[in-house]
Amino acid sequence: MKRFILILLTVSIVLFSAGCASGNEESSGTSSAVSGDVSQQSSEPEQETRLNKCFGEFYSQDEYYISTNISVVSSSSPETVSKYALQVAADNKNNAAMLHMKPSQGETVHIVIKDGFSYNINEETDTCTQQVFNDEVSSFTASYTTELYLGITENLQLKETGEKEVSIEGTDKKQKLYYEKYSMNDGEEESLSDGMSITYYFDGETPKMEVMETAAGKTSFVFNEVSSKIKDHTVFNVTAVVTSSASIVSV
Repeated sequence: MKRFILILLTVSIVLFSAGCASGNEESSGTSSAVSGDVSQQSSEPEQETRLNKCFGEFYSQDEYYISTNISVVSSSSPETVSKYALQVAADNKNNAAMLHMKPSQGETVHIVIKDGFSYNINEETDTCTQQVFNDEVSSFTASYTTELYLGITENLQLKETGEKEVSIEGTDKKQKLYYEKYSMNDGEEESLSDGMSITYYFDGETPKMEVMETAAGKTSFVFNEVSSKIKDHTVFNVTAVVTSSASIVSV
């Protein structure tokens, strides 16, 4: 699978599939090179990193919540920026999940999974379609997280660490953040991941941004919140969004 094509295409077509189922960077000169022999993977990493501390076992926890703003730019049309606001909540213990994805242009995707059902909520028409859900929420949430390279830790090789003055989209000033820059190799011959770099930025131990770059384009994730606890479990409340329970239609 040519996975980088997916990040440019999947984010764009995710609205359709769900219905059926960068900042400026300026080096501060404090970066340090890391040996190319160091391999960073999610299982038994050779070197402890802030990435592994944050996302190493994140998606396997009982519950988690992510709020992020996504920007996607293709090298073929750098003047066009596709933007999305994404929220993902997962209660793996109770097989419940919530997805809220709002593009800068187009329809919002809002899906809640709980009690063996998937609820596709149309916020524009205040209606909801209910379907039986027989899968695991981990598979569902992976489609909007690791399969979009959000918080990915596998097949990464640490190349560089240090500090940078970074302009984060949505803020008025630059921030001096610690970064870890990785190359990626998914093990496929002639893979489009060749030449890919993924850079994570941290404020202390808190992830602030992830930037993925290849010759095909650039994708940035600006993290508003990354938490191993869901502070507000009403995100799983369908009737709180749909004003009338009669609007829920089973299919």
